[in-house]
Amino acid sequence: MTNDLIIPIVTLLLGAGGVSFVRALFTGFGSLRGGARAREREAFDDLARARDAADERAEWAEADRDFWRDTAGRWRYQLVTNGVEPDPPSPTPPSARRGHTKPSKPS
Repeated sequence: MTNDLIIPIVTLLLGAGGVSFVRALFTGFGSLRGGARAREREAFDDLARARDAADERAEWAEADRDFWRDTAGRWRYQLVTNGVEPDPPSPTPPSARRGHTKPSKPS
C-alpha cells in the first residue's frame, strides 16, 4: 500500500464514525461483563435462598422426628407402668438387624 491510500483509510477509521464505533464496541463489552456479574450475583442469591429453604425443611423434619420419638417413648412408658408389655419388648434397630454395629461411613 502506498502512503496515499493509508492516509484516507486511517482518516476514515479515526474520524467521528470510527471513534463512535470503537466507543460503542467498548461500551458493549462492558455491558456484557456487567450483565454477567449481575447474573452471577442472582445465581448466588438463588443458591443461598435454596440452601436456607433446605435448612428450614431439615429443621422442621428434625423437630417432627424428635416429637414422634418422644411421643413413642411416653407411650411405651405408659404401657409399661400400667402392666402392658410392648410388642416387641426390646426392639432391634435396623443397623443391628443388618449385622452392623454402626452405620458405615461413605468413602
